[in-house]
Amino acid sequence: MQLGVGVVGAGIVGLSTAINIQRLIKHSQVTVVADSFGADNLKEDGTVLFLPVPSRVRGLDPVTVSEWLVDSYKHHNKMADSPEGSESGQTFMSGVCFYTDTSGQQNIPLQSLVRNFHILTEEEKTTLNYTWDHVCFFDTVAVDQVKYLRWLMKEFRENGGKLVYRTVNALQELYGMFDVVVNCTGRRTREVLVDPYFTLCVSRTVQVERHLHKKFILDDHFSMIPHVNTHRWDLTWSREPKATDIILDDTNGKFLLHLAKAKRPELE
Repeated sequence: MQLGVGVVGAGIVGLSTAINIQRLIKHSQVTVVADSFGADNLKEDGTVLFLPVPSRVRGLDPVTVSEWLVDSYKHHNKMADSPEGSESGQTFMSGVCFYTDTSGQQNIPLQSLVRNFHILTEEEKTTLNYTWDHVCFFDTVAVDQVKYLRWLMKEFRENGGKLVYRTVNALQELYGMFDVVVNCTGRRTREVLVDPYFTLCVSRTVQVERHLHKKFILDDHFSMIPHVNTHRWDLTWSREPKATDIILDDTNGKFLLHLAKAKRPELE
């Protein structure tokens, strides 16, 4: 008996979910339902980092979260090391993470996974002019979002996946069309779930073009990530707002540039 699965959303999460369902449930027919396909489903066209940080996934058993992160990271690490890495837009990138509270270590990745993990000594921080309390260095997988989305779509279609162009305003609209419906709508999740209490993590990104050494920089709320194939950089500030406040109105381009210059003065 065939299981009909509808995945709502055609971004990286939606297509990745659809492909994994195809692989894990052999007698499934997977359909991706979305109002647009391709690069239109990307919030930004830059590079994203795979950060195996258990503290960023909340509401679930930490052991389970760590197992998920280990499996996912091994998958992307293997792809980045393979000939498929170039086609799927996956490579390796080095960078630093700043943090002030060793008890929280919100952005610290699983040390056993990432490459070349190293906590900088006081002497090293002084040499590099880093004034933060704690700094760690590591390599991780960097993903070109446009290339990866294109690769995911190819894999999904080759595995027999179907596409349906449709704007879904509420998941109830799909009742009776599929045996299982999986929501991967991202920023539209509150709308399609008809749940006013669903809270999003909201971010603001500004792109700048600078010819600098490509090294990512992270802290608890700010990130500075270079694009893999261009000289552009994404400067992003994020926070978790209240359910009734999903608009970032307290930051702008100048504020993000100020944060970036504090960490990379050569941006001036």
